[in-house]
Amino acid sequence: FPGGQVSDFSARFRTFSLEREDLVTDLFQFLMPGFGPVLPEGAVGEGDSWTGERVFQLPFLRVDMMSRNALVGLKSTYKVKKIKEKKGRVEVTIEEDREVDYQGWIDVYYGSVFLKGKGKGSGEWVIDVNRGVVLLHKVSMEVDQPEVTKAGEKDPLGGIRATATLKFERKLEKLEGE
Repeated sequence: FPGGQVSDFSARFRTFSLEREDLVTDLFQFLMPGFGPVLPEGAVGEGDSWTGERVFQLPFLRVDMMSRNALVGLKSTYKVKKIKEKKGRVEVTIEEDREVDYQGWIDVYYGSVFLKGKGKGSGEWVIDVNRGVVLLHKVSMEVDQPEVTKAGEKDPLGGIRATATLKFERKLEKLEGE
């Protein structure tokens, strides 16, 4: 990914054969922020920090989403928590505090809603510097009292008090060929 930013994400299956074309949007929205953190320009050591921003946006493919976009906008502060050598490689643990701008579609059994709001979150990255891969990534984001709009409607519902909590974790167990 050029310049440390993910520039392309596409499914490895034929999207036109899916019965739920909205899955492509969901995959993009939840997987793109997890490819890698915004890395600093120069060298950093334990205790150093930097900031970075990422925006991931894609139109929802469902007609009843009324031309809305999926969006995850992140303004993050990163801090190197730990640097250690393990099995001859250098592993860096990075803490992340983030401000979140979120627009997302939630499809539940009794209905579908579109959430739009701002919030905060935190995360942890463990990166194998030698191989340039993310070994572990954990993140939690919370959007307090987002606007809630029923799928197919133009205006948000009134009197809704909601909190959306998004949690994501992934861990690389083994690379092929090792």
